[in-house]
Amino acid sequence: MKPLDGVRVVDLTMNVSGPFVTMVLAKLGADVVKVERPPIGDDARMFPPLSEQGSSLIFEWCNTGKRSVGLDLSDDAGRRVFSALASGADVLIHSFKPGVVERLGVSEADVRRWAPDILYCDVSAFGHGPAGRALKGYDPIAQAFSGIMDMTGYPDAAPARCAPSIVDLGNGLWMVVGVLAAIMSRRGGDPVASLQSALVDSALALVPWQAALALESGQRPTRRGASHELGAPYDLFATADRPIFLTAANQSLWRKLLEVVGAPHLEGQERFATPLDRVTHSKELAAELEAKLAARPAAEWLELFHEAGIPASLVLGLDETVRSPIAEERGWFEEVGDQRVVRLPLIADGEPLTTPRPAPRLGEHTIEVLTEAGIAEPLLEELLAAKIAVADDTGADTGDPR
Repeated sequence: MKPLDGVRVVDLTMNVSGPFVTMVLAKLGADVVKVERPPIGDDARMFPPLSEQGSSLIFEWCNTGKRSVGLDLSDDAGRRVFSALASGADVLIHSFKPGVVERLGVSEADVRRWAPDILYCDVSAFGHGPAGRALKGYDPIAQAFSGIMDMTGYPDAAPARCAPSIVDLGNGLWMVVGVLAAIMSRRGGDPVASLQSALVDSALALVPWQAALALESGQRPTRRGASHELGAPYDLFATADRPIFLTAANQSLWRKLLEVVGAPHLEGQERFATPLDRVTHSKELAAELEAKLAARPAAEWLELFHEAGIPASLVLGLDETVRSPIAEERGWFEEVGDQRVVRLPLIADGEPLTTPRPAPRLGEHTIEVLTEAGIAEPLLEELLAAKIAVADDTGADTGDPR
């Protein structure tokens, strides 16, 4: 499945959310040209953890399938070259903080002079309004601002960051949806000129009913640890050896659970009569269930629960998850160059989407891409000599490129 064959994307994003967008587009068939400013390019090239080969695992995953051009946009000559590159593109996406694109001369108004029909996409933290434009942010900042961090953790402990970068990746997925929809709309004769996504918008989209209730009631959600307000039991429970997570929130599963654990006497108790009653008395319910669950190890309980159709799982470490039978069955990893990366969670006609190439070295495709854009060899040599453009990983250094 390569629905974006023939679509050229110019990628001016850094870190995670924006590069995730363009990585997905590359795997869907787009030709993604990642433009990075020398000497170090995308900050994510230095993010830990590092692979055995010394490259950032975050960068390797977020940038598979792309070509890299090393180009200094702060230089007039670099911008002129960029204009030639952008003029042949269908989509441009950047993740600069507000004001930077104007300073670099790659704002939407600037780009439209070279590419009037381009889809101009902007990924930011807090948007471009008067309240948000001065604020910088990353995934944990958005989690803290949006209430996600305050909702996460146990009532008697401090707020906790949700470990995965859910806001970065969620925001990236929304932009992917927007780009695909815009391309479809354009092909149908109804072109879309620009798209914006902000981390804080996508963070709120992750807590939609909680946000609506907070607006209506003026109260914040209760921090519940591993449990959920929609019903009980819906939580983490101790067994004879290790914890399991199980959910039996509806009445049918509740009755099956009582039968499996040997506690039929709980069904007739008023305090556990409905899901809401069980949420209200969740601590008492946990004590009753754990008294029964302590009789067997987790593996035995899981076998019984699965036979009864009760959703339950061990609480695995990620090292266990990636070596599980499910991991092998689902083929979660693909070999890209000399690195194994997590594949996209899509199967098309029985096959996962494949990655056309590994993450590029800084400037690996500079000569190739700029030649395609019509930059003559003498000018290209001048740009390389002045380090306005870099080829391969020439000039790798440390420091903030912006």
